[in-house]
Amino acid sequence: MMIIGEPIEKLFVWGHSACNFSKSNQSHILVFGGFGGLGRHARRNTTLLLDPGSGLLRDINAQGSPCPRLGHTSSVVGICVFVIGGRGDPTQIFNDVWSLDTVENKWMLLECGGSVFHRRHRHAAAVIGSKIYVFGGLSNEAIYSCMHVLDSETMQWSEVEIRGEWPCARHSHVLVAHGSQLFMFGGYDGQKALGDLYTFDVRTSSWNILKTFGRAPFPRFSHSMFVYENYLGIIGGCPVRQHHQEVVLLHLVHHVWRYVIVDSLDKDLWIRSSTSVVDNDLIIVGGGASCYAFGTRFNQPMKINLCSLLGHSASNGESAVTSTGSSNNQYNSLTNFWNFISVTNEKKTQCNSENSDGLELNNFSGLSPGDIHLQSEYAVLQLEKKYAKLAKDILKRFGWLDLERRVEPSQEGHHILLPISLAFFEKMSEVAEILDISDGHNLLKSFTGRGFSMNEICHARALNILLACGASILTDGKACCKKIHKCPRKTLRDAVCSLMHSKGVPQELLDQVPRRWEHLGDIVILPVTSFTDPVWNTIGEDLWPVVAVSLGAHRLARQVCHCSPMWSEPQRPELTEMTKGSAYA
Repeated sequence: MMIIGEPIEKLFVWGHSACNFSKSNQSHILVFGGFGGLGRHARRNTTLLLDPGSGLLRDINAQGSPCPRLGHTSSVVGICVFVIGGRGDPTQIFNDVWSLDTVENKWMLLECGGSVFHRRHRHAAAVIGSKIYVFGGLSNEAIYSCMHVLDSETMQWSEVEIRGEWPCARHSHVLVAHGSQLFMFGGYDGQKALGDLYTFDVRTSSWNILKTFGRAPFPRFSHSMFVYENYLGIIGGCPVRQHHQEVVLLHLVHHVWRYVIVDSLDKDLWIRSSTSVVDNDLIIVGGGASCYAFGTRFNQPMKINLCSLLGHSASNGESAVTSTGSSNNQYNSLTNFWNFISVTNEKKTQCNSENSDGLELNNFSGLSPGDIHLQSEYAVLQLEKKYAKLAKDILKRFGWLDLERRVEPSQEGHHILLPISLAFFEKMSEVAEILDISDGHNLLKSFTGRGFSMNEICHARALNILLACGASILTDGKACCKKIHKCPRKTLRDAVCSLMHSKGVPQELLDQVPRRWEHLGDIVILPVTSFTDPVWNTIGEDLWPVVAVSLGAHRLARQVCHCSPMWSEPQRPELTEMTKGSAYA
C-alpha cells in the first residue's frame, strides 16, 4: 500500500489503536498512539488520519491529546472516538477515558461515574449502539475477567453480572461486534495462549462458547479480528507462523472455519497490529516486535481485497492473497457440492439452502458422522450423462451408492441422478481438508482412453474426480415414493445387527451372519458356518424369528457335516440342523 503525505514511518507502530469513520462522506482510518514511529522509537500520542483509497496520511494535530500510550482501545460512537486505558510505561497504567471530536479535532478527558473501572491495558473493546463494551485486560500482575459497559451518553460505567459460560481472565485478546452479538477470540491467561471463541448477547447479557466446525484456529494472543459480510476474520498473533500468514475466516451463519494463505515475502509480523474494513478492503496498519535476535521490526501498511480473499469477483483486480488451492472454479464447484448439507441442532449450525451463501468443502473437516444431517432424507449426485458410468463405478467401489434407490435421469434429460448414502458425506468430512479439484481434472485426463481402475485411487482422489466432473448434490424429491425393497441379505444383516446392539452381543460375531442360503419349500437352509458361536443360543428366542422374518421363511434349518446322515424335522421358531446329504434326499 503506497503512503503519501506524512512519512510512512509514522505508521511503523505496534500496540496502537485504529478505527474507521466517515468524514466528508469519505471513509478514513484514525490511528492513535502505539510504540515506534518516526525517529527514536518510543510511546506515541500522535493522531493520524489515513485515507485508504488514496493512501494519503495526515497528522491532524488535535488539541489536548492524551499522554503517550500503547495497549489502549479506541471506539467510534457518532462523531467521537473514545480512547480507554492503556500503559504509559511499566509503572504507569491508565483507566482514563478520552474523547476526540472528529469535527473540531479536539481531545477531551472525560469524567465517568458508576462502577469502578480499574486501570488496565491490553484489554478489548467493541461498540453496539451508544455503549462501549470492555472485557479483560492486564494491570501489573492482575489479569481481569470482568465485563464493563460505558454508556457514552451518560458517561456511566456499569459492570455486567456473571451469566452463562463466562470466559476466564485474559489479556491481549480481541472483541468485535456484529448485530447484537459480541465475538471474542483468544488471548493470554498468564500461562498459555487461548484458542476459545465466545459470543456475548447484549440483549441477555450472557456469554456462550460458540460451537464451530472444521479445523479451529491455533491458540494465539496479540492478534487482530474483523467482520466482513457474514464472515469473522482472524489474522496474526503470537506464536508467529513462518513463511506465510493465514487469514482465518468463520462463516457467521454456518459456523464453519475457512483458511486463506496470504503470501508474505517479507515475513510480516502481524503482532499487535490493527485491522479495519473499508468498503471491500481490509487495511492492516502497524504491528511488529522487538527481539534480541533481529532487533526491532515493523510492518508496512497493507491492503487486502476481501472480494478476492473470499473467492468473489474483485472490483479492482487488486489482490495480495493466494488461496489454499481454491481457485474461483474450485470455490464454485465446492459450493455446489455442499449446499445440500447441514449438521445437527446440537452443534448449533443449520445450513439452510434458502439463505446459504455456499460453503467451501474443506471447511467441513472435523465433523463426526453423528454431526451430519441432510436437508432431506434422500440425496442424489447430479452429473452430466457422459460421466454417469465413471461416477457410478466410483460410488459402488467405495460403498457410497444407495442401493435401495434407482438411478434416474434428470427431468431435462441432460444429467443423471445417482442416489448417495450417508457414508458419502461421512467420508467427505474426513478428507475435506485435502480435496483438490485440480487433482481431479488431472486424473480425468490421465485415465482418458485407457479405462479407469478403481484400485489406483483413494477416497480423497475419488472425491476429487467427482468434483472435476461438476457433480452437485440435490434433494431426491421422488425417492420417498420410489424407494425399493432392500435385498434380503441387507435386510437380514441390518436386523441382526440391530438385535446384537440391543442385546450387547459382540460386533465381531456379525461375520457369522450368512450371506447366502437355500430354499427347500417353506424352509430356508442356512450354511454350516452361520450362527455357530454359543453366544447366539443365549438370544435364540429373539434371533430366530428375526432371521425367519428377514428371509421370508416359515421354518429354518442349518446344514451340518456328519459322517452319518441325520434328519430332524424343522420347527418354528427354533433352529434345527440337518445333514448335507439328507437335505437333498
